[in-house]
Amino acid sequence: EIGCYAGDTTAFIADRLKPGARIYGIDNFSLNGSDVKEATIKRFEDSKNMTLIKMSSNRASAEFFEPIDFLFIDGNHNDDGIQDDLKNWLGKVVSSGIVAFHDYNQPMFPYIKQRVDESVGPLKWEIIEEADSILIKRKI
Repeated sequence: EIGCYAGDTTAFIADRLKPGARIYGIDNFSLNGSDVKEATIKRFEDSKNMTLIKMSSNRASAEFFEPIDFLFIDGNHNDDGIQDDLKNWLGKVVSSGIVAFHDYNQPMFPYIKQRVDESVGPLKWEIIEEADSILIKRKI
């Protein structure tokens, strides 16, 4: 998960993983207070299938080489951050892999829908679901 904040979504996903699977939460905690950061670190340390990567999404993408079956993008919501996350992470998703985009089609974050639509078009990605503020696509 790009942008795990307090780890709630990461933990929710982790509880539903197949045995032996692992989820990674990536956050540099630049927007979080120290209480949130420390609680999140503890939460990940206590988990058997969650790994916390405490660095920026850009830096983490350069150091992360494992194939990705499921990617949840909820990181930097400014235009440059969105473009960087899409450029740096979509290529790591395996064929038939799933990507969920948080805050898609939200008026307060117009760049997310625009950049996602530009990056994951119908020729390489199919829509699985769009609910509330989340768009889910599968790589073809």
